[in-house]
This record gives sequence, structure tokens and C-alpha cells, in this order.
Amino acid sequence: MDYITLKSEGKAHIIRIKLLKAVEVSDYLCKFHVKNEKPYSFAESLQKIQSILPKHFIRISRNCVINTQHVKSIDYKRREVILSGNMIFSFSVRNAKLLKQMFSR
Repeated sequence: MDYITLKSEGKAHIIRIKLLKAVEVSDYLCKFHVKNEKPYSFAESLQKIQSILPKHFIRISRNCVINTQHVKSIDYKRREVILSGNMIFSFSVRNAKLLKQMFSR
């Protein structure tokens, strides 16, 4: 799968998965952060979106899923993941172990 298609207000948005950096939830809206574009917002559950995305997208907190292919660095003391384009997302204590396992290889 190379694309994800999302519908909002009668319009369909096609997002290339390769360019999708992160999906975060705020006020019942999923915000899709795409490389070199403004974020798109859709009324979908994060759980549903995560089930559609490939395995290299991981949930780092209750409100955020990131594309591990865009990870630039991880600050375990501050519990922050820095993605390409200097986007910063906080991760939960529970997911620190998962991130260490994924990136220690």
C-alpha cells in the first residue's frame, strides 16, 4: 500500500504513506502531518487509522502515531521524538521501552 485515502466534507484526500510523518489526535480530530504540506484534519479514530497504516508506524502516546522512517533523534530524558523537519512529539513512559527496542538494533 502506497497511499491512504481520507474523505472529509465531500472531498477525498490522497496521502502518500511514504511522506506521512505523524498522526496526532486533538479534540476528536486526527491531524495528519505530511512532509512539505500543511497538516490535514479528519474526524477519524486514531485506532482505526493505525490499523490501516503499515507496521513501521508506531503509537508513542495515547494521542500520537509516528512514522519510524522519519525519526531523526530520540531524547529519552525529555521523552521526545524528533522527526525530520524538526517536528517534536512527546512519548509516554510506557512506550520508552518500545522505542529503545526498535532503535537499539
